[in-house]
Amino acid sequence: MRSLRFLQLDVFCERPGGGNPLGVVIGADGWSSGRMQAFAAWTQLVETTYILPATDPRADYRLRIFTP
Repeated sequence: MRSLRFLQLDVFCERPGGGNPLGVVIGADGWSSGRMQAFAAWTQLVETTYILPATDPRADYRLRIFTP
């Protein structure tokens, strides 16, 4: 099983703790859309993003964004 990494970042701000909190999940390759949505709801953040392997050979990665 691949390890999962979760980060909470501050975006659109000039100082830590300002702006919007953003969740970033790395390593959720096998997760269904439903599981991603459930995790996004659990974080209670404005947005939770998932960095996934690319499905297009021209891309470096794929990104999915969920809101609670």
